[in-house]
Amino acid sequence: MSHVEKELSCSKATGVDGISVKILKLVSPVFSHPLTKLLNMSLDKGIFPTKWKIARVTPLHKSGLRDDKNNYRPISVLPVISKICEKHVARSVMDYFTNNGLLYERQSAFRKGHSTETALINLTDQILLNMDKDEVTLMAFVDFKKAFDLIDHQVLLSKLHLYRVADSAIKWFTSYLTGRSQFVTIDGQQSSRLPVNHGVPQGSVLEPILFLLYVNDIPLHLSHSSVDIFADDTTLSASTHWNDIPSMVHDINCDLAALSQWSIQNKMSINDEKTKFMLISGKRLEKKILEKGNMDIAVRYTDY
Repeated sequence: MSHVEKELSCSKATGVDGISVKILKLVSPVFSHPLTKLLNMSLDKGIFPTKWKIARVTPLHKSGLRDDKNNYRPISVLPVISKICEKHVARSVMDYFTNNGLLYERQSAFRKGHSTETALINLTDQILLNMDKDEVTLMAFVDFKKAFDLIDHQVLLSKLHLYRVADSAIKWFTSYLTGRSQFVTIDGQQSSRLPVNHGVPQGSVLEPILFLLYVNDIPLHLSHSSVDIFADDTTLSASTHWNDIPSMVHDINCDLAALSQWSIQNKMSINDEKTKFMLISGKRLEKKILEKGNMDIAVRYTDY
């Protein structure tokens, strides 16, 4: 049994092919060799099998009225065998980007040694350091609408090319992303299949990694702010002397405008309602800020 097969959990749902992890592990002594040959052929030929690109989607009710489709979260299940191939590709891609220093260092999601804790620690340390220097910190929390679902395949493939990913690998990713379809099952009833032409494949192993690569260049377009990213949550921050808040607000807004332009070029959308500002200072500076009226200046931009 391969190392990847051993990692698969028997609790994983079964895809449209009807092959469960439990069955796969039972037959692995005789099945691992032909499966390995099949996976190597997929990589060599740059073709991802069509049967592995069919997703079964089950809507999971979150809260609110059950007759409102917006109150459901779609759970996508793909064939288990496809994930064995994806795990190998995912490791190779991450090794390539990590070893060549291509990943943005302050992206804290889906990376070994990074988490929400490391992201919060970095931000907290920076805020405390600014306070020690009698500076205030302005933060903009940016939210993207349906970020994973709006990924444009051609833009993603062009970015892989710019990162000098091998042509053979790009050919494989092209096959992997195109020709996908999904159907919905509710109470044993199955809908017809519909094509999936955008987004990183939900429920796949490569979904988070491909998203990281898609947003990896955001900081290159911003000139005035420090950028911290956790998946699709992007935080811009800047600091200055308490007497120069208007200039800092102007700089943050320039970067927000640049980020908005990046979103247009990359066919994504910023959720204005969930994009917020926060001005942070020590207690001894709060009175000075309020007296000068700088707090009002910052607050006006919360609805950017």
